[in-house]
Amino acid sequence: MYTLDELITACMAASNALAAADKVPGGRQYAKEFNAARIAYREALAAVREALAAERGWEISKPFYLSALCRGRAIVPGYLDALVPGRERFYDGFRYDRHLDCFRTSTRPYKPVAAVSHCYARPDEIAAFAELTGLSYEILPLSWSDPRHTAVLFSRKGT
Repeated sequence: MYTLDELITACMAASNALAAADKVPGGRQYAKEFNAARIAYREALAAVREALAAERGWEISKPFYLSALCRGRAIVPGYLDALVPGRERFYDGFRYDRHLDCFRTSTRPYKPVAAVSHCYARPDEIAAFAELTGLSYEILPLSWSDPRHTAVLFSRKGT
C-alpha cells in the first residue's frame, strides 16, 4: 500500500512521461509510446483519487461545481447556483471549478462533501474565496494535475 504522497509523486512522473512522449516525432512508434504514457497517467490519477477518498472515508463522485458543494446537494454541471452568496467570484480571474476531483459521502443520501481544485490561485486568494463561500480548505502539498497549479481541497465545514 502506497501513501498518498507517493501516489501523487508517481502520478506526476507519469504526467511528465506523457508530456515527453507528446514531443516525440510522429509515426507508429510515437502513437504506441504516447498511448502507453496516457494509460499510465490515467491509472496513476485514478490511484490518487481512490487513495484520497479511502483516506477520508469518501467515495469518488460524478463531477459537480463548487456551488453544489456550498449547497450540499448535487446541481447539474453547467448551472451556476444563483443562491450562493458572491457567486460572481467563482469566475474572478481564475476558475476554482476547473480540474476538479469530486467526492461524495459514502452512504445514502449521497451528497457532495469535498472537491480538489487545481488552480493558479495564491494562498491569500484561496482563503478569501473559502471565506466568501463558507467552505473550509486545505492546501495540498502537490497538484497531480499540473505542477504549476495549487491543489486545494475544498470541503463543507464540519466534514
